[in-house]
This record gives sequence, C-alpha cells and structure tokens, in this order.
Amino acid sequence: MSGGEQEPTVQDKEVNIRWFNVNVPTIVTVLGALVTITAYINSIEAKVVALDTARSRLEDSINKRSVYVDAQLVPMATLPFRMNAVESSVLEANKRMDRISDLVLSSVDTIRNSVNGLATKVEVQSSKIDDLTKKVDSLSMNPKPTSFRP
Repeated sequence: MSGGEQEPTVQDKEVNIRWFNVNVPTIVTVLGALVTITAYINSIEAKVVALDTARSRLEDSINKRSVYVDAQLVPMATLPFRMNAVESSVLEANKRMDRISDLVLSSVDTIRNSVNGLATKVEVQSSKIDDLTKKVDSLSMNPKPTSFRP
C-alpha cells in the first residue's frame, strides 16, 4: 500500500467511541427505549391531568351535595322541640279520652240503674194489672143479680 494505491474501504458496523464500543443496533434500541419512555411519561402526565380534572369535578359535585344536605338538615334542628310538643299534645289527648271514657261508663251505669228501676216498677204495675184482671174475670164469671126497674 504504497503510493497510488488505495485501500479498499471496509464498512464496519461498529462505531468506536472513546468511552466504550457501541454498535448501530444498540444505538437504535437505546433511542427507541428513550422514545417509548418519553411517550409513557407523557401518557402518565395526561392521565394525571385527567384524574385531577375528574377529581375537581367530583369535589365540586360533593360540595354541592353537601350544601344541599346541609340545607335539608336545617329544619331538623328544631326536631327535638317539635317532638316534645307532639308528645305533650298526645298525652293531653289521651287524658281527654280517658275523661270521656269515664264519663261514658258512668252514664251507662246511671242508665242501667234507671232501667233496672223502671223494670222493677213495670213488674209491680204488671202484677197490679194481673190482680185487677183476675178480679174483673172473677166478677164477670160470678155476676151479681142486679135489679132492673122499668
């Protein structure tokens, strides 16, 4: 290889770098891995943003529901007072019903006593009528002569 002759070029698939030897398929693989990792990180970031947006919407919805529930619970604050009022009115109604039932029972007893007294009087009157009927029957069976003068 002297003077005018040229050396034939040999294509080598290796790239010599001072730090280490790396060949082209390794470089392609490393670049592909870097692209894949970058794409994966970007997709994770997109998912995080989507989840954050969904969380914000859910948080807003929960806050609205909480405000609605709180508004619905405001009337419940007076519930113990109202329950005490209802219980006292029920007790008063029960007392009134007890008084009415006592009054009805005493009235029924009075009516029963009056009816019994009337029944006794009717029996006495019936026996007197029976006695009178017997007297009338005995008189009609034994007529006394009466004188008729023309």
